[in-house]
Amino acid sequence: MTRTGNRLTPARNVAPGMIIRREIDARGWTQEDLARIMDRPVQVISEIVSGKKQITPETALGLAAAFGTSAEMWLQMEAKYRLRLAQEKAELTDVGRRSRIYSILPVKELVRRGWIEECREVDELEKQVTQFLGVDSLDELPPLKVAARRTVTKEPDPRAVLAWIRRVEVLAASQKVGTFEPRRLGEVADQLVDLSSQDDGPVHVGSVLREAGIGFVLVQHLPKTFFDGAVIWVGGNPVVALTLRHDRLDSFWFTLMHEVAHLILGHEGGRLDDLEGGPGGDPEEIEADELASGWLVPGESLTGFVERVRPYFSRHAIWSFAHSIGRHPAVVLGRLQHDGYVPQAHLRSSIPRVRFTLEPFIDVAELVWDVRVDAAVVSVRDQGPPYDPQGAVLEWLRSHPGWNTPAAVKNSLRLDRSTWNRVIRTLLDVGQIERTGEKRGTKYRAADYSGRRISS
Repeated sequence: MTRTGNRLTPARNVAPGMIIRREIDARGWTQEDLARIMDRPVQVISEIVSGKKQITPETALGLAAAFGTSAEMWLQMEAKYRLRLAQEKAELTDVGRRSRIYSILPVKELVRRGWIEECREVDELEKQVTQFLGVDSLDELPPLKVAARRTVTKEPDPRAVLAWIRRVEVLAASQKVGTFEPRRLGEVADQLVDLSSQDDGPVHVGSVLREAGIGFVLVQHLPKTFFDGAVIWVGGNPVVALTLRHDRLDSFWFTLMHEVAHLILGHEGGRLDDLEGGPGGDPEEIEADELASGWLVPGESLTGFVERVRPYFSRHAIWSFAHSIGRHPAVVLGRLQHDGYVPQAHLRSSIPRVRFTLEPFIDVAELVWDVRVDAAVVSVRDQGPPYDPQGAVLEWLRSHPGWNTPAAVKNSLRLDRSTWNRVIRTLLDVGQIERTGEKRGTKYRAADYSGRRISS
């Protein structure tokens, strides 16, 4: 109970519809069952349960007969609920109502992302927020359908977490997915691993997952959410959602495969994963980590490679190993960095970013993946800076023997000045290219793989 002036009022205004829902669930019924029992339209029962329609004396008699209660109880409950709603509306000032809304969701961030519209009137703001949450009243906040996060070092903002999950649910509900068959998950994992070797692999992930009955959503992380991916359930189908918090190709693939691993391993319920913090002591997270890591870079192959080349993990050695096991070099390099075999800064510029390529699919409210895939593939192959600018420059110089001007290379590969300068410094430092001339007359050509100078 709470005190308002000299009056004690319930701490929570319980709607009769909530009690009806509990009674239905306790009996193993559905709303359709109750409608048949009471000989009332399903729509009427649904509106009563949601609070849109009030309980009339006739309805109270029907509920009493169905549940073995008194009609007076339902009428009194309805009257108290409506009275309390009227009191709350009268007591809450605009400031108080706005404060309550801001305590539920990060309103400014929702407006910035276009999830709700900016408005000055509190009535309109409350209407938009309830629509976003999919509820009729702020008293009916949806429960979080995910397990506790695995990080212990950062405290997430529950408002941001709620907003992110709700946005994922809305987008996932608009997708058309196939029938989810757990027995097909192994095949799905194999398809995704094959895609991980391709530069344009990320843009095809959605099609593979949806065909297998798994929703796929990209919603960038909100401030103070601190997680990389999630598995939630919407309408009986699992949904894999990624935040792209770390804009790296290796992070994209590991996070994706980690979430798929949860499904294959039969881990129940939804979950939010902060892969930066490590699995801690959670056995299910450890299990998912190990499975995802093994899919992307088989442990036995990695061990053999490390024993052969340690401590000199050259770019050529890493790229050759990646090619031998059919994986993208960035995935192998990311694994070596994660396991501590090479520093985080080692060849870091060679790990492609994914956000630019996946931009057409981020926060998409409609099912337009298939329409946009072809355009995204073209973007990866023919537009903008290459996925691996360092490798692209080196391969270009190797395919153009002799001395080449910076302009010829930059224009061909569409490199900006900053990327060009960074790549050239790195390639010169490791001896993979050589330079002649000074200032405006500078030209470049490739050395061989070992860094030895090419004879003139």
